[in-house]
Amino acid sequence: MSDLEENNILIAEFMGYIKEEDGHPYYNLAIWKNDAISVGHYITSQEMGYSASWDWLMPVIEKIFLLRDVHEVKLNPGQLVIGACMIKDNYTHHFHYNDFKATQTWIDVSHEGVVKFIKWQKDKK
Repeated sequence: MSDLEENNILIAEFMGYIKEEDGHPYYNLAIWKNDAISVGHYITSQEMGYSASWDWLMPVIEKIFLLRDVHEVKLNPGQLVIGACMIKDNYTHHFHYNDFKATQTWIDVSHEGVVKFIKWQKDKK
């Protein structure tokens, strides 16, 4: 499995999408279609567009923004800033992502930040 597929699965699970239990490698997604939520779309991790489409990535960034541990989310041209703080076992864990790479596209930098945040959050729970 490629890093991209693993990251897609990580994001899909963060978003609450459920992997089917009958042995199929599909995720049941709820997607926007014609300005309404359409459910029952089964898709593989290879078909997920988190790294290539703002339509896929922005709902993830919005969900991160709404988390109680997150105190900062900024989306600037070519840059994603995420700041978070979590208390676990009487220890304060901080996360800060603020990256800008001229060699990457804006969505690449944002996708990378989202993946790093989700991994950090999952590791601290």
